[in-house]
Amino acid sequence: IGKYLGVPMAHGQPRCADFYDVMDKILGRLATWKSKLLNKAGKLCLVKSIISSIPDYSMQTLWLPQAVCTRIDQACRHMLWANSDNTRFWSPVSWDVVTQPTKFGGLGVREARRVNVSLLDQLVWDLLTTLEKPWVHLLSQLYLQGDSILCAQNKRGASDLVKSHQGPSLSP
Repeated sequence: IGKYLGVPMAHGQPRCADFYDVMDKILGRLATWKSKLLNKAGKLCLVKSIISSIPDYSMQTLWLPQAVCTRIDQACRHMLWANSDNTRFWSPVSWDVVTQPTKFGGLGVREARRVNVSLLDQLVWDLLTTLEKPWVHLLSQLYLQGDSILCAQNKRGASDLVKSHQGPSLSP
């Protein structure tokens, strides 16, 4: 359909193609930084502060497809470990160690899927605890009929846009 405030307004589930602009921003930012001019600490700082924060706005409102999250993580890995001549590289530690908090011996890089889940959890928390906010009141009246978000179900006839914002089903 298009974009509203930079977020894709798609009919149905968001697709990878809806987030090409986010990936282009990340790859464009990486292209402007010459990785050969940065040491490992500089690359880590770039990944933690700039690259991983570009998709945050989209992640606050949409459940990103797993392929998009994987590509974001790949871009971070490539920036962190790649050689200056863009040949194949190997990482000295696993990605699980890189994404661990620094107090647990990791490098503190944020994993895209975990960030997406935590940002969407903030919306659910607002729906549960702050009923006085106008957007919470409006959504709970329109879609929840005053019930809690924890009691929400996919209703027959609900729009694809509403279903796509609910993320994956939690039922087995």
